[in-house]
Amino acid sequence: MGENTAPNRQLLRRGLTAEQRGLFFAHVIAERGFWDVCDPDASQQLHLLAIRGVDYDFTHHEMHLTSSANQYGATPSLKAYCSHFSAQKSAPFDDLIVLLISRKSKNTESPNTATILGEWKANVDPQSAYHCRGQQRHDGGAHLRDGQYIYRLGWHNTTDYTHISAVLAACTADEHVYQRLQPRINGHRYATFDYFSKMAALDVTHLRYRGLVASMPVEVIREVKANAITGFRQLRSDGTISEAEFELSRKLTANTAPHEKQLQKLFPNIKKLSTCIRRWFTINPHVGYTDAECRLLFGVSHRVFYRHFSPRRRALALYKVASRYRDIASNIGIHIHACANERANSQGCLNIPAAQYASWIAAIDNALALSNMSNEIIVTLVDGSKISTL
Repeated sequence: MGENTAPNRQLLRRGLTAEQRGLFFAHVIAERGFWDVCDPDASQQLHLLAIRGVDYDFTHHEMHLTSSANQYGATPSLKAYCSHFSAQKSAPFDDLIVLLISRKSKNTESPNTATILGEWKANVDPQSAYHCRGQQRHDGGAHLRDGQYIYRLGWHNTTDYTHISAVLAACTADEHVYQRLQPRINGHRYATFDYFSKMAALDVTHLRYRGLVASMPVEVIREVKANAITGFRQLRSDGTISEAEFELSRKLTANTAPHEKQLQKLFPNIKKLSTCIRRWFTINPHVGYTDAECRLLFGVSHRVFYRHFSPRRRALALYKVASRYRDIASNIGIHIHACANERANSQGCLNIPAAQYASWIAAIDNALALSNMSNEIIVTLVDGSKISTL
């Protein structure tokens, strides 16, 4: 298979207003998940959209796919995956994080309105397969699966020296950053900024500061030497997986039904789970499985799965598969946190450079302080190659 030489596709043309960009990003979320207010007592919802593989012009707000996203979208393969889902690049921050607010429309026939709060460069796939900071690690890395999750403000902990240095440098340079991040050094919270800035030069072995953490289990693609990308098939002796196995992993990622609890939380006013599942599969249509894949995953033939299983039964079958094969990331929490300005510092979390991190936290704080705002954040992760052009 030859290399893809097509020009990188443009997703956003330059010169669009904030309102136009907000509607575009809201449409991206709605196409792949839930664009609404998940708390029935609230009228506003904070959304975080993370897009993998885009070059974004923050001055003119023009957006193109990166070369790796262009290649992955044109000819998906294991080789394209390893290049695309990695931070081991000359420009590691080739992803975008956007904050938006959805507001319930007073007219029930009109869609919810979208207000964009800002865009930040980021990295959503910090480490390459089986490696972390250039060294092989037995505990591997993890990539958050494309999909939708519920997050909240919480605490991120790190013992990585580069990570600690970047966050402390930002906090000691500006008291406003210090107040936003509320850092704790070696378990201690300093009473004043002046006292903190004098103590920051000490040998710090542990840092804790504010970030986003998942409110419930998340789906990840686990990358360790003992397991394939799917998380449930063994690697061959040479440490590789076949194209067929990789393609099955892509289908599982695309069609993984959300957790039952998450469905109920996203759709609190819909009491019947079957209704939720039907809505999910209306938004996210099936990619067909082969007969061999149906037998492997569901224990029935292709004919039985597609002709004799109802949509609800197919959804529940997929949910059981996801439950059986998912990795809850018990030893890798998929947070959204700061990192060094030069490169990502994580085995699996979504990263924002420390120089921009405080403005991102401030935007979240200000949004959550609004009246009738849900206190949870809906996080949507999507690959840039799957987004239509505006």
